[in-house]
Amino acid sequence: MPAGAPETPRYLGKSAKRIFIRKCAELLSMKVLSTVDGLALANFAKAEALGELYFRDAIKEPYCDEPIVSKEGMVVGYKRKLSQAALGFATFSKLSKGYQIEFGLTPASRSRLKVEKGAEQPPAPTREETTLPEAEVDLSMVDTTVN
Repeated sequence: MPAGAPETPRYLGKSAKRIFIRKCAELLSMKVLSTVDGLALANFAKAEALGELYFRDAIKEPYCDEPIVSKEGMVVGYKRKLSQAALGFATFSKLSKGYQIEFGLTPASRSRLKVEKGAEQPPAPTREETTLPEAEVDLSMVDTTVN
């Protein structure tokens, strides 16, 4: 498979393009993206964008009240249930998670990826290497008299 970023599809909406480009950069830095991943990545970006849209609507109104109607046609009460926006958000979140797993973007799925090792990082500096040497302080100008 040829490594590299796939071409951004023209049919994606504004927020889906933003997600597509951001995820391409992340996957390229992990060295797990190839040019044939374009369709799956585009579907992932659409699912994320629709999830964001439904999330904004679900935050405003997460529940709706459905009337309970008696046999005579009178409203006798209301039943609270999740709004269509909340259900849409849940659906697209599950779909998005499936794509995240496929691309290795969850901790559990990342452990199964075979990623090229980068250059060795130098070891972190020790405390002795990062502290400044103690400097001599001139205290001759300090007034030591007590009032």
